[in-house]
Amino acid sequence: MDGSEYIVEGGESSRQVEVRYFYAWEQGVHRVFVDNPCFSLKALPTVDNPKGLTREKIYGYSPSTEYPDNDLRMSLLCQAAIDATRKLQLNINGESPFGEKVIFVCNDWHTAPLPLQLKYLHHPRKEFMDARVAFCLHNAAYQGRFPVDRFRRLNLPDTALSSLVWNSSSSIGSNGTQLNWLQAAILDSDLLLTVSNGYAQEVVSSPRKGFGLDHVIRLRGGFHGIVNGIDVVEWNPSDDKYLDEEGRYSLSSVTGGKLYNKRQLQKELGLEVNPSAPLMAFIGRLDQQKGVDMLLGALPEILSRQVMTQFVALGSGNYYLEDQLKQLSSRYPGRAIGLARFSTSQAHQINAAADYMIVPSRFEPCGLVQLHAMAYGTVPIVAPTGGLLDTVTSTLGFQIRKDGSPCGRKLYHTVSCGQSNIHEGMELLAKSCTSKLVDDRDVDTLNTESRNRSSEDIDPDAIVDTVSRAISQYNTELFLQMRKKGMEADWSWREPARQWEEALQTLWKGQQYINS
Repeated sequence: MDGSEYIVEGGESSRQVEVRYFYAWEQGVHRVFVDNPCFSLKALPTVDNPKGLTREKIYGYSPSTEYPDNDLRMSLLCQAAIDATRKLQLNINGESPFGEKVIFVCNDWHTAPLPLQLKYLHHPRKEFMDARVAFCLHNAAYQGRFPVDRFRRLNLPDTALSSLVWNSSSSIGSNGTQLNWLQAAILDSDLLLTVSNGYAQEVVSSPRKGFGLDHVIRLRGGFHGIVNGIDVVEWNPSDDKYLDEEGRYSLSSVTGGKLYNKRQLQKELGLEVNPSAPLMAFIGRLDQQKGVDMLLGALPEILSRQVMTQFVALGSGNYYLEDQLKQLSSRYPGRAIGLARFSTSQAHQINAAADYMIVPSRFEPCGLVQLHAMAYGTVPIVAPTGGLLDTVTSTLGFQIRKDGSPCGRKLYHTVSCGQSNIHEGMELLAKSCTSKLVDDRDVDTLNTESRNRSSEDIDPDAIVDTVSRAISQYNTELFLQMRKKGMEADWSWREPARQWEEALQTLWKGQQYINS
């Protein structure tokens, strides 16, 4: 990979900063990486980091502690990305270099400065006048909020401040007016995309689901949803490098392959070796968004009702939830195991062995876990939210629903995460961010359209009931048909890529994009 040094505008007070570009051409794609000491593993002492603490992670010293100079780091990355199109002479098939006539595809708050830099720095100089920005939202809960006095660090004129300022006086963990990078990207990008139609509907349905930005999103006309695909080369049970040769299987050999992999996993993890026992799995980040606290709260009753069922969980994140996972093997010896870590190989092996994959998320923009599961013939049990509803229909899996029991009845309890309940924070956010930018009738319509897509009623009771219903169908014709349909479906990037290409071509032509 080649490296070249360039000077770009970035950082505070319009100072120039040196960055290095590392470049490679792989699989028909220009791959460019930006290097600067602020991105380095071994950080140099700075005003924000006087001890030069080692940056072992991308965003912060721990899951709950961000680097104090993240605004400078991400802003520099964006300006370097803009300059790369002119300085690196990138082209395709020997044609003219890209230059300033390009589409920038930005993802989440980290890239929000880019449309601002184009609009407020380059356009006044008559630069990048034909450039366009497509912004893709992956999770509205992460917004890039900073104190207003950090605005000067972005090297932007005062005219850009109106896009960034956000009133958060009643939001959990914040006080008064802040800079909101995600809001700015929504306001100043040319095309807004997100990772499922379900999530596109949810983020405009209420302040709680839009995390206070629902009114801004509605003002811009909403997001267009395109469901993600998966890498079907890596996630292919018939040619999976993490499985034994005997454990690899296709649709025609799924029954034998599943039994072999289940037996191997049971031996490895210390579960009772019984390939006939239904095996339910959870794979994902350990936090409240993923509903892990509710799942752990429901687990005692699930295992009590389903005396043969086994459970395995793989994930890392919230330290308290990690401790809860580590205790599963002692609480339910031979029947449950928690692996408090991230492991690519074990994620593949669990998918190949499990009969059910549970995804009890409180909200889920798209979700890949359920797609990996279905590709491996593992029947998903999912919350009715976002991309989970878009991908897991009633013929492919089970949706966690209330069974009609009286509202408010609680049999089981969530496991504490050692932090504020996410729903309490979202409730307060909803009360403080009511929008007056649209007519109340419009809000009523949006709420009606998304009412049946809500996972607000998901709780341990609903998880217990739905899991029991799903396991009662184990190895029945219904279960086998779900497994078959999941493996037959095309979860690749073929269709999502076509939709992305259509969206970007429409943007390039200056036309309005409508999902086909």
